[in-house]
Amino acid sequence: MKCSICDSQRHDSNLLKNHHWYLRKAGVGPNSYYILDAARHVESLLSLQREEWESLGPALSQGLQWVEQGSPQKIYIACLSEKVPHVHFHLVPRSADHEKGISHLDKALSGSYPGEGDFH
Repeated sequence: MKCSICDSQRHDSNLLKNHHWYLRKAGVGPNSYYILDAARHVESLLSLQREEWESLGPALSQGLQWVEQGSPQKIYIACLSEKVPHVHFHLVPRSADHEKGISHLDKALSGSYPGEGDFH
């Protein structure tokens, strides 16, 4: 099966790269966000290996530092792995002019904000 996340890891646009996780930016402009991908193809959190779990906290922390550069009011983290069956976390900033809660997350992940594409 072809995996778009595995394919995206071959590019040099990753902001963070270690043995277990890759961080990349999704989209451009004020409505962009970040995605933290498992380095190996794994489809479920239950299938992560011990080393992947141990390095997840530090990788999320580094990803959140990237998101914080935009001074958001809140940062949402979502791990669905439904549309693309590869473990990945969406790190989505919310500014004061965005809707709050699930509706913001839904719009961000579906590319419903003006000028955004589908970033899964």
